[in-house]
Amino acid sequence: MVSKKHIRSNKRVVNFYMSDMVNFWVDIYIRLIGNPSTAMLISLVLAFFTMGIQRNIPIKEVMNSCTSSITAIGMMLLIIGGGGAFKQVLIDGGVGDYVSKLFTGTSMSPIILAWLVAAILRISLGSATVAAISTAGLIIPMLAQYDVNLALVTLATGAGSSICSHVNDAGFWMIKEYFGLSMKETFSTWTILSTITSVAGLGFILLLDASLIIAGVLIIFISIVAIYFSGFNRSKNKNNVLDI
Repeated sequence: MVSKKHIRSNKRVVNFYMSDMVNFWVDIYIRLIGNPSTAMLISLVLAFFTMGIQRNIPIKEVMNSCTSSITAIGMMLLIIGGGGAFKQVLIDGGVGDYVSKLFTGTSMSPIILAWLVAAILRISLGSATVAAISTAGLIIPMLAQYDVNLALVTLATGAGSSICSHVNDAGFWMIKEYFGLSMKETFSTWTILSTITSVAGLGFILLLDASLIIAGVLIIFISIVAIYFSGFNRSKNKNNVLDI
């Protein structure tokens, strides 16, 4: 005869494997639902039903709406993907490692150093996220020998990683295509705007650091002058066009 102890032991084994199997299938289900492609497909099906079939809109009209939407955004997605691929080529080529070697053993202020490294990585790689994360990894080991406010270093990293958005940044192409701008117009607006924002941000950060107030005032003054002359030249060109 089989003992009660043996039966209880078998039940525990069965329960263990059952719970493990349930966790396995729940994990697969969550991964499936959380996949970006699956989530977009589910949202598309729901949109078809709630905004099409449920409202008695013909399928042909719904498909025409989808076709016009894809036509409008298709080229933008292609260009953004190309910019992201170019960025990844630069990253895999070791640009970040080369920049880290340039600043090895430097005695520069950690705030300015964080901004400068983030700015170079941003211009080289195009991705603000990659620039900020890479800068954090490069700067943190150097902070042990300095008495500096970590919050200011973090702000400087964020300001540097937003500088000079250009052709290797997917956001540059998104702004260009979304607003229908030419390359020249995108450079003269979006690129200059991101650069002024980054430089002015560094100036205000330096104002918060007692040892670098003069440098902060100087940088903010230069930013204001740059904004003034940029607006002056733009209005002058507009008047010349009107005169013609």
